[in-house]
Amino acid sequence: MNRIISIFASLKLTVGLLLVAMVLVLAGTFAQVEEGLYAAQDRYFRSFFIWITLPEFGLAIPVFPGGYFLSVLLLANLVAAHATRLSWSWRKLGSFTVHAGLILLIAGQLASDVASVESQMQLDIGQRKNWSESTREFEFVFTDKSAPDVDTVYCVELTALNPGEVMNDERLPFI
Repeated sequence: MNRIISIFASLKLTVGLLLVAMVLVLAGTFAQVEEGLYAAQDRYFRSFFIWITLPEFGLAIPVFPGGYFLSVLLLANLVAAHATRLSWSWRKLGSFTVHAGLILLIAGQLASDVASVESQMQLDIGQRKNWSESTREFEFVFTDKSAPDVDTVYCVELTALNPGEVMNDERLPFI
């Protein structure tokens, strides 16, 4: 167990992870030109691995660590280094504070990125709304107003709609 902890607390691991992170940021930034901002963010930074698909085999393989994987490793590295190498003293208060801030920053970013939902509510003066809208996720919504006392809402995610295909869903009031 001490061997595993010493590997995670290694300064060489820290430097290696930071170099890989620099390559990831560079590749993700260049990928935004071809893939677009949000697709590149999802593929490079909001994933554990960057995958490529081999079309002849229909097989997806990981080729590089993604942002989540690097963040988890950097967080483990920082916590392990604090637990093993850094001892508490008033003279090291500045270093301890900076590293504690980095731990909080990485953990907070991971938690907010996994748990957050991005949407917006656009209001005109005097207008009321009880919903917000996503600018990146789309759905096809039908409202059945045939009953006098209740509206029935049917929702189909846009990913379920494919060009040239017929949508067959027995839950919908038509088709």
